[in-house]
Amino acid sequence: MKSRNSNKQSGMTLVEVLATTVLVSIVLIFISSLLIFIQKQFSTQKTDIKQLHDVTYVSQVVLKDIRKSDKRPVKTGNRVEIGENIYIHDRENNTVRRNNTMISDEIVTFNIEMERETNAVHLLLISTSKQTVETTIMLRGDNDDEEIET
Repeated sequence: MKSRNSNKQSGMTLVEVLATTVLVSIVLIFISSLLIFIQKQFSTQKTDIKQLHDVTYVSQVVLKDIRKSDKRPVKTGNRVEIGENIYIHDRENNTVRRNNTMISDEIVTFNIEMERETNAVHLLLISTSKQTVETTIMLRGDNDDEEIET
C-alpha cells in the first residue's frame, strides 16, 4: 500500500529562496553601511583628539616657558621670544616651532598678548579643526620689565 503523501517533495520553492536571498542582502547592506559609518566617525574623532592634544601640548609648553622665564614674552610678527626659547608660527603650513623644532603642525592661530596694566599674558591657540585653548597667566613682579610688542 502506498501512502497518499508519497507525491509530496520536501525542500524550498523558488519564491522562498528568492525571498531569503533578498532579506539576507538587505541585512548585509545595512550592516556594511553601519560599519562604514562607524569607521568614518572613528577617523573623525581620532583627528579631533589628535588636534586637541596638539593644542593642549603647545599651550603647556608655552606656559611652562613663561613661568620659568624672568623676562616677559616679546612678540614680533609671527615670532615670540620667551626667555631663551623662540616660538615661530608659520601660518601657511599651520606649524609652530620652538627653537627650530616643530612641536605642532595643526595650529591655525597662535596668539600671545601681554596686558601691561594687570601684568597678565593671554594665550590663544586654535587648531585646524577649531579645537581651541585660551588661557591667561598672571606674571609676578613689577610692570617695568620688558613688554610684549604687538
